[in-house]
Amino acid sequence: MKNLILRNLKKLILISFLKQINLINSELLFNQNLNANLNINLDKLSNTSYLNNLNLKVFLEEGEIIIKDSDIDWNQSIKINLNNVELTNENNEIKFVGQVNFDFNNLSKFYSYYQITRSDRKNIDKISLDFVFNLSQKKMSLDNLKIDNKLDNNVNDLLNKFNSQNKNIFNKVTFRNFVKNVFSNYEG
Repeated sequence: MKNLILRNLKKLILISFLKQINLINSELLFNQNLNANLNINLDKLSNTSYLNNLNLKVFLEEGEIIIKDSDIDWNQSIKINLNNVELTNENNEIKFVGQVNFDFNNLSKFYSYYQITRSDRKNIDKISLDFVFNLSQKKMSLDNLKIDNKLDNNVNDLLNKFNSQNKNIFNKVTFRNFVKNVFSNYEG
C-alpha cells in the first residue's frame, strides 16, 4: 500500500512539473504586463538531506523572469548563491542562464564528501561560474569558472571538454568525478 501511495505521489509531482513547463512554454509568464515578486523560504527540502535553508527570490518584470539574491545551504559547508539568473524561452527551448557562486564555510567537510585527495586540496574561499541549463534538452554547460576571483586556464579547458562531451552533470557519479577533476586540475 505504501509503495502505491508513493508511486501515485510521484506521478502527481511529475504531472505538476509538466504543467509548469507547459505554463512556461505558453509564454504567459513572459507577458510584458505581468509584474510580481515571489519569495520562497524553506528550511528543508524533501528527498535530500544535503540541501536546506532555501531562500529564493523570483521577479517577473515586464516579460522577464529573473532570480536574484537567492541562496541555499549545501551540507552545512557551502552557501550556494544565485544572482541575476534569467529564465528564457527562445525557439521553444527553456533555459536558465546566469551565474552561481559557492561560498565555502567548511572546506574540509566538502573535500571529505567529494573524496578530494590531500594533494589536491587547496585553501579556497569562493568559486563562481556561469551556466546555461537547457531544461528542454536537459543539458548544462558551464563557463568562466573562477576560484577566489581568478581564472585558471587548466580548469576552464576541463570545462570546455566536459561541455563538449554532453555528459549528464546531474548523475551523482559523473558530478562527483567532475568535481574531483576540477580540483586535480586547479593549480592554485
